[in-house]
Amino acid sequence: MINAQEKEINQKRLSFFTNISHEFRTPLTLILNPVKDLIKQYQGQDKEELRIIGLNATRLLSLTDQLLLFRKIEEGAEGLQVSRFDFSKLGNTIFYYFKHEAKTKDIAYTITGIEEPIEMYGDKNKIEIILYNLISNAFKYTPRGTDQY
Repeated sequence: MINAQEKEINQKRLSFFTNISHEFRTPLTLILNPVKDLIKQYQGQDKEELRIIGLNATRLLSLTDQLLLFRKIEEGAEGLQVSRFDFSKLGNTIFYYFKHEAKTKDIAYTITGIEEPIEMYGDKNKIEIILYNLISNAFKYTPRGTDQY
């Protein structure tokens, strides 16, 4: 009987994650589209800040999509999705996610060594999550006004 209750609770939890993920997708898409339009219109610092908003909204959309895969992961159906991708491009994208955070916390934040394409094979989504979490934790534990690392 406990096993049946646990299964029912688990199913309800998975349904909740699936439903909430679908609910997040629409407003995120509605945010992204006008931001993309505004990026085309603006120049300079305003354009850069809109680009950061767009990148972070895209990141949230990606995370939402990952929640939609939660059911597959729980059922053990989701494995590695290995593909060829440009690590430089991924690194630059992740760098821009945190550019505004660095500015607001007055932290020196630069990226070097990825000027040329770096082709690699791996699960791009999982690598993105790992890098995002590493940098997020670095910002969380770096004191305000840090100009050296």
